[in-house]
Amino acid sequence: MSNYTTDLPEMASGLTPHPSLPELAADHFVLTWQEGPQPGVPLKNDYYAIVLCLGGSATKMVGSFRLDVKPHSLFIIAPQHTHYFEQSSKDLQLLSIVFRPSFLADSFFRDQELETLLDQHPGCPPIQQLQPAQFENILRLYRKMYREQKQADRFHLQMSRLLLMELFYEMHRAITRCPESSAHPTSRQHQLYTEFLKLVDTHYLTKRTVQEYADLLFVTAKHLSEVIKHETGKNALYYIHQRLHQDARHLLSTSALSVKEISDRLNFDTASHFSRFFKNITGFNPSVFRLNLAS
Repeated sequence: MSNYTTDLPEMASGLTPHPSLPELAADHFVLTWQEGPQPGVPLKNDYYAIVLCLGGSATKMVGSFRLDVKPHSLFIIAPQHTHYFEQSSKDLQLLSIVFRPSFLADSFFRDQELETLLDQHPGCPPIQQLQPAQFENILRLYRKMYREQKQADRFHLQMSRLLLMELFYEMHRAITRCPESSAHPTSRQHQLYTEFLKLVDTHYLTKRTVQEYADLLFVTAKHLSEVIKHETGKNALYYIHQRLHQDARHLLSTSALSVKEISDRLNFDTASHFSRFFKNITGFNPSVFRLNLAS
């Protein structure tokens, strides 16, 4: 079970761990602390989490990306992105700042500017390995936000918003070095790939074929398939199926819905079709997958 506290690592010992994140008000933020092996249950939240790894290692799925988490890495989980741990070490230490987009509603930054700072390039994994100076700068901001949260003095929320904005800029200095965002600045092929990913995220429940996405992008299915293969080494259908699979794992892990009800929610024509689809990806049918989680 995850261990969460609202203290920094050097203060975490002796505090009572919480089994889950505390209730997060729309106009507040919270710092959380996780350590040790983490459960592999898929989650989908309505808030942002900016996560700094201080020690240990993990493999974390965020959307369609498999992240290699190690000391001094920083990663982002955006709202409504399914995420879960595939594996995590006993010495894993993660420090997170968690907030809803509404927390920044009273800031002096425009929505478009905030989106630029928070939303990762679609072709880039939302993780960055920080250089020592970057890590120290970002950890310093986490510590300052922790003090604001703990002391709750006058104007502490306003001060916290300013610190969070400073964190965004420090973070963006590192993340904008993503090779995907700089290697294809004018490539029509890369633009097509990122537009395809956005469309899959929007239409995966109703559109299941490459042809349907090709029609939305005004290209042939053959051309779209060739572009995706060239850009990623994977075929286009892989991304459609992975998006469905993320929701399937999430529902099987966190809901009391039956396999038939999940099949209906994901718009499969029959429960047996859904079971075959799920087994092709995971190696287990949905019922066995759910039993394995419970054991």
